[in-house]
Amino acid sequence: MTSIQLSGIYIYPIKSAGGIALSTAQVSDRGLHYDRRWMLVDEKGKFLTQRQFPRMALIQVRLGENELVVEAPNQPSLSIPLDYESDHRLPVQIWNDICQAMPLDKEFSQWFSEFLDIPCQLVYMPEDSIRPINPNYADPSESVSFADGFPFLLISEASLQDLNQRLEQPVPMNRFRPNLVVSGCKAYAEDSWRQIRIGSIP
Repeated sequence: MTSIQLSGIYIYPIKSAGGIALSTAQVSDRGLHYDRRWMLVDEKGKFLTQRQFPRMALIQVRLGENELVVEAPNQPSLSIPLDYESDHRLPVQIWNDICQAMPLDKEFSQWFSEFLDIPCQLVYMPEDSIRPINPNYADPSESVSFADGFPFLLISEASLQDLNQRLEQPVPMNRFRPNLVVSGCKAYAEDSWRQIRIGSIP
């Protein structure tokens, strides 16, 4: 087990938009800092994903000093303040969960609506919004961001390599949108791990 190493760290600030590769990351109760804290919702407050709108894959993001910079083809870049604050809350739906989110100004939502050619709204999960993890798999006190179900998604390089050997067209690692990538283990070994520790973080 000592040969297993952390080989990649990724965050996806806006759910279903592009990811950011990091060399270091801060860990919070809901996962890596800034991971899946923003999300696009439709007029009914239901989340949007690449499964429905593949064009979302063209939206790229990067972290500036105090802003999240968003870019897409034939669109001007958009800067979203990382410290945006508002007392306004609205219920949003992600899968079967309903939680409270902070809507951002219309100018931000308009940018995404124009690019995707659908009415949508950009929302943020503030600290006072609690979305519990499924209690069948976690402690009832634990919560998650706008990720599909859990604060971290981990995959091994060996698992992707094994899959690609059986595909006519290999797929890249970002197809699976992992937060943590590890090397030095057998394919799918991670499926049986009950606990992991990275440095001093369990």
